[in-house]
Amino acid sequence: MEFAAYLNDYGLPLVFAVAFLSCLAVPIPASLIFMAAGTLAAGGQFGITALWLAGLAGAVLGDQTGFFAGRLLSGRVLAFSQNHGKLAAGLGKARDFETRWGSAAIFFSRWLASPLGPWINLSSGLTRVSWPSFLIWDVAGEAVWVTLYLALGWLFSSQAQMVADLIGNAVWLIIAFGLTVLLGRSLLKAAREHRHGNPPSTG
Repeated sequence: MEFAAYLNDYGLPLVFAVAFLSCLAVPIPASLIFMAAGTLAAGGQFGITALWLAGLAGAVLGDQTGFFAGRLLSGRVLAFSQNHGKLAAGLGKARDFETRWGSAAIFFSRWLASPLGPWINLSSGLTRVSWPSFLIWDVAGEAVWVTLYLALGWLFSSQAQMVADLIGNAVWLIIAFGLTVLLGRSLLKAAREHRHGNPPSTG
């Protein structure tokens, strides 16, 4: 059975599970799946609001799981990272990103720098970031991510057959990445200038 058929059959639980697992660093093409779900919603198979809530709930729950794993199991996580280069490297990149952007790193890592998301969840727990602060930035960032990719699927719904054919194709990833960069570039630039005390440039 093709993946699109699984998505059509299992819908909301599958979207929830995909979002949850992707936030725990499980290698799942979550953004592609969200676009496919948005396309199906445009065709009437699902309610877009229900899909949005399922995706947001799964993503936020996955992030919170990573955060509390870092906070409650900090000693074990640090010891494990000493013998596992991938974990150590991921945590190192997360700390560098957090040093540069502060609390806003949580927001940006949900959608603009999403590969860092699971590592920032752990790192935030390890460094005992305030949980209410983490939760607020997390929900805001995941709302952008879920909205963005469901909207892309909805936008391309007139090309439903193409979506089904390309769901596992890197073309979709390139399109999504390019659009995400365009959307986030100006926001990052403004944030950088603000941190350095410079007025945002015009043009």
